[in-house]
Amino acid sequence: MNYAYRLATLCLFFCLTNQFISAQCVSGKKVETFGGDTLVYSCPDDQSDIISFKPYTYSTPFIFVITDDRDTIRRISTSGKLDFNGLNNPEYHVYGYSYKGNIKKVIGQHIGSARITDLCYEQSLNYIVIIREYPLSPVIDAQSFSPVFVCAPDGKADPIKINSTFPSRSLHKYVVVDETSTLVAIYEEPDFDADQLNCKTCKAYAVSYTGDFIGKVGAKINDMLASDCHAVSTNFLTLVRDTPKGGSISLSDDQSSLFICSSSIKNQTIPLVLKNNSAGYVRYIITDTADKVLAIQTNAELPASVLANGICRIWGLTYTGTLFTEGLGKKISNILWSDDCYALTTSYITISKSLPDGGKIAFQGLSAGDIIRCLDDKADIVQFESIGEVGPKQLWVLSDTTDHIISWTGVSSIDVNNWPVTTRRMYHLTFTGDTTLQIGQSVSASASDDCYDYSDNYLTILTDVPDPGTITFDDLTMEKFVCINDSAGMLLHIKNLSASRLNLTYVLTDSVGRVIRYQNNQSFNLSSSEKGKYNLYAISYAGALNLEGNQIEAKDLASGCFKVSGQPLKLTVGEARAGSIKFENGKDSILLCSNSNLVSARLTSSTAHLTPFVFVLTNVQDTVIRILKTDTFNLNGSSRGLCKIWGLAYTGELRLKAGDYFPGTLASTGCNERSSNALILIKDRPEGGDIALVNGDTSFLVCYKDGWPDLLNIKKSSSSLLPYQYVATDEQNLIIQLNVGNVNLELLPSQVKKIYGVSYLGLVTAKVGESITEADFASDCYELSRNVIHVNNEEIRAGNIRLEQNLAVLDLCLQSQSVDTFKLSVNGSTAGVSYYFIGIKDDTLRFVSKAGQFTSQDCPEGSTQIFGIAFKGNFLALPGDKISAHRLVDSCYGVSTNSILVRKYQPEAGIINANGNTSFYLCPGDGQADFVSLSAVGAAPLSYAYVVTNAGDSIIAVSTQSIFDLDTFPIGLCKIYGLSYNGLLNGHSKFIQDNNLVNGCFEVTDSFIRVFKAPADGGRLEIFGGDTVINICVEDLAADTIRFNYNSSVALKYALLVTDAQNRLQSVIQDLSGRHDFNGSDPGVCRVYGVSYGGILTAFRNDDITKSKLASGCYDLSDNYVTINKSNTGGLCKNLGVTPENKVFLSVYPNPASDLVKIRLKSKYLTGGRPQLSVSNISGGINKKIILDSQITDNQDIIINTSDLKPGMYFIMFQNGYIFDSIKLTVLK
Repeated sequence: MNYAYRLATLCLFFCLTNQFISAQCVSGKKVETFGGDTLVYSCPDDQSDIISFKPYTYSTPFIFVITDDRDTIRRISTSGKLDFNGLNNPEYHVYGYSYKGNIKKVIGQHIGSARITDLCYEQSLNYIVIIREYPLSPVIDAQSFSPVFVCAPDGKADPIKINSTFPSRSLHKYVVVDETSTLVAIYEEPDFDADQLNCKTCKAYAVSYTGDFIGKVGAKINDMLASDCHAVSTNFLTLVRDTPKGGSISLSDDQSSLFICSSSIKNQTIPLVLKNNSAGYVRYIITDTADKVLAIQTNAELPASVLANGICRIWGLTYTGTLFTEGLGKKISNILWSDDCYALTTSYITISKSLPDGGKIAFQGLSAGDIIRCLDDKADIVQFESIGEVGPKQLWVLSDTTDHIISWTGVSSIDVNNWPVTTRRMYHLTFTGDTTLQIGQSVSASASDDCYDYSDNYLTILTDVPDPGTITFDDLTMEKFVCINDSAGMLLHIKNLSASRLNLTYVLTDSVGRVIRYQNNQSFNLSSSEKGKYNLYAISYAGALNLEGNQIEAKDLASGCFKVSGQPLKLTVGEARAGSIKFENGKDSILLCSNSNLVSARLTSSTAHLTPFVFVLTNVQDTVIRILKTDTFNLNGSSRGLCKIWGLAYTGELRLKAGDYFPGTLASTGCNERSSNALILIKDRPEGGDIALVNGDTSFLVCYKDGWPDLLNIKKSSSSLLPYQYVATDEQNLIIQLNVGNVNLELLPSQVKKIYGVSYLGLVTAKVGESITEADFASDCYELSRNVIHVNNEEIRAGNIRLEQNLAVLDLCLQSQSVDTFKLSVNGSTAGVSYYFIGIKDDTLRFVSKAGQFTSQDCPEGSTQIFGIAFKGNFLALPGDKISAHRLVDSCYGVSTNSILVRKYQPEAGIINANGNTSFYLCPGDGQADFVSLSAVGAAPLSYAYVVTNAGDSIIAVSTQSIFDLDTFPIGLCKIYGLSYNGLLNGHSKFIQDNNLVNGCFEVTDSFIRVFKAPADGGRLEIFGGDTVINICVEDLAADTIRFNYNSSVALKYALLVTDAQNRLQSVIQDLSGRHDFNGSDPGVCRVYGVSYGGILTAFRNDDITKSKLASGCYDLSDNYVTINKSNTGGLCKNLGVTPENKVFLSVYPNPASDLVKIRLKSKYLTGGRPQLSVSNISGGINKKIILDSQITDNQDIIINTSDLKPGMYFIMFQNGYIFDSIKLTVLK
């Protein structure tokens, strides 16, 4: 009974216990690591590899059971942390168990059959897989063997996919490195856009790793890329990013042309070479000479058979993307070659495929035909040239007269001196392939193993020996005398009997054998020879002559063989040279008074005469008076008048005699020459005669200061051949000026009262101030005129004119319909003369007033000047006459010393501004003068005033001055209008629109200058919509635009100040009309304040705006600021980019500046947007504005001309969107 009781009790306890424990074990759930992973890669590298597992319940005990890949239990962990170092299986499984009881020894048992505890337990629904393998290098498939070319950067996507296999079980990444093996991109997937890469030649790798991937952009490919183990692919995909460049194309031997025989039976290939092209795929395009595409080839070895006969061109095409092949027949430059980028070579190869053509052969520098060379001991080089040949190779083939080949050469010259006396032929051969010529074969036989062609003609070369023959004159004489002045006798004819076929030349030498000149012609002209004795030879020769300056006996008269004739022809050349003649004193004329005591004069000649020489005396008509056979001329025998003396050189018998006409007479039987000049002999007595003006008057009126010349035109009755001049004297005959001639007497002193005429000879001895009737006038002889011309002087004054009310300027309204009369008066004019008033406009006479008055209708539109004119005689000018071209009066007159200006215009107020500014913002009570200078552009030249009004156009002040101190203006809005007017300002007008603003005509400007004067009020600032805080991403490509709103109560300038979190100024926004893009600014927190201000902003970058003076005038910050939280990570960001830092200005030099300043900027601030520079004065007015080129580089100077700026302080301000910077500039003069 005891046994039964115990057994029952034990069973009951076991059942109850099992039911209780089952109720406490948690059902199986998913097991994972604390990181949420169910697959973990670990590296078996003898380093600690602790992995933490997360239990899915804490209500009951929990253990982790680790098995191998066959689920054999290897370890049990109660802590959930296990170091896998030392576990060398490639794969482990980690199961989770909630349990009760004691853990049993199950190591080595299979997980499916092992009992884990001695009570209850529940297994997890899954297990965690632990891969313990070394990462092996991935392998990129065959695409890595050929580079991938992409056109980048061009803004278009270039999708790339890396095809790779991973031999080990591990994590994967894909990385791209640049040329320096630096990581530029990291990708989770094998697909990416190559256009976004920052490298030119890139390499894409696959990476296997365990642990965390710690590689970053900027690291090296050989750096540690993972926190555990990693392996980079053994190969890589090469990406070449480039913009298209076609480069150049040539043959493999750097040639750009090739000839191919069109009938060749050889298999030829054409090797093509591309140079300096960009990286990319390559095709070879064949076109005709009009660049129309014939074919597209892939290989750089082009079979000649694919080319048609004729001339074609081969271009290189470098491209990326997919090639388009639909361009056959189109012009190469008009074809779209790919769906991406491409570029053609800048050059092409010209291929000529045709039959060779030998062309024509000629001697170099000579025409085709025959040449002769002599045989001697010197080389005789004959040079050839071909014309019109076609073909790549050429030879020069020598044959006999039966066309059998003697020799050939590749050079275009041959030495024929070793030939016998013979005749041979030279052909030109053009061919392809290799020559098959043989000595003795006919030129009609085959000349090459491919194609060939001989020249259409041949050259004949003869060799011979020199023979000058025997020479005589044509009359068979051997000697002659030639008169060098006898043109007909200077042409000699030579006879010669020579059988040589060599060159023959005739040589003239002097008496000692020095060569003078030579020629090939047998008619020898001696016209250029000097007087003397000469010899004439014949020379037979070959080669080039060497005769210049040589002796006829020399051994080197020709470069080839030569022979000189034995007996020369002898010549004597005479001349008759008269030269020029003069008197012994060097002069070419003699003037004598009829009573001169000079007896004789010596004559000289410039030439030493070798022939007879005489002097010939002729009259004016060149009729011979007598022959002078000596060089002394008897002056006593000469008659009164003018004679000529000539020189005459002659040969033969003198035939000239008295009464002959000298130029038309054969002076001698031989040659003769008259002197190149004649001497003049004048023998006469002085004759003063009568003088008068050309109109016969003997008195002349000089009207001084009338502006018109008083020309003195005189005639005389004297017939003497002696010199004659006119002399001005005063009333007492005292000389005032000698030799006045036909002058403007108005330029002479007013003391001139008489004009004398004087006939004289010799040196003028009379002096200014002497009496002309008492002093000896000339050293030889003289006689005064029998009468004088009396000069009367007169000056008329027109005085000073005045307009009633003493106005110097009279303004008239153009549109006025009333006729107003104005009276003129004069003071200080000459009495007893006529007096008119004249109106002149644009050098044209507009009206004439005889009564001293004019009307408003007399004056035309525009500016007219009125002068007074006093005169004698008749007034000649008529309205419409040009003043500069017509004489006003036929006698003396004078013009008033002043004029009256009449301005008759339609009032035109134009447009007013102040140095380009039309608005000013001022602060009240700052105690500083704010002077501005106003100007009106396009205003009529009438009276002008400036009218100041309040906002309701009520007039505050009117001023005719153009300078205002705006500091005196009242608070609020004031307007400044321009007023162009004629008449009197009405001081009682209250409004600018008053029709009676002026008692006359006027016009007010349509626009006005605004002057705002108020205390600054920053108000409250918020984002459009009411927010004062906003979060944005600033390093992506998406715009982050914000629109601001403020409620300032005043109309001063308003700007936004962007600061950092410490209120340091970073940029300024002055255009508040639209949205502002903050994308690209630095990450972090910035604040945006509003500022109401007058003048210009004076704060600089990094100034604390809460402590610095912000403007040159008053200012007030907004009551609050807008906070902008700028991040570069997170869900707001996409298309991450980079934004530069630091200040904009690199340098501003010189500073202070005078004429110009050179500025350098950081170019990275210029990209995008609309960058600009402006120069502002201290009052805020913009003096200059420059829109910048976004392509400006860091080392490029931006030059601003400061020569037109006044001395003082200015601000150079840079702005590009949100980027702002400024710097002070001092201008000195």
